[in-house]
Amino acid sequence: TSIMGGFRIQICFDSDKVVVNNARTKFSNLFPKIDTYMNFEAPNFNLMVGDFRTQKEAEELVDQIRGRFPLGIIHKEQINLPRID
Repeated sequence: TSIMGGFRIQICFDSDKVVVNNARTKFSNLFPKIDTYMNFEAPNFNLMVGDFRTQKEAEELVDQIRGRFPLGIIHKEQINLPRID
């Protein structure tokens, strides 16, 4: 997998992994082609979604999910090159 600089969106964090897993399932059902990533930073599990090359692409998804996932924070991160499928 190639890695490059880009953006991901944090849509949930909680110290309860069940809460974060539920959000992950909900998101994956809505956006099956967008990858999700969970990482643990004590005391919370963070759920990040997407591999966006530009901040504009990330902002477009934030607009789409705003009602369903109130937390939509864009982070500059190393991302995987988006899948072609």
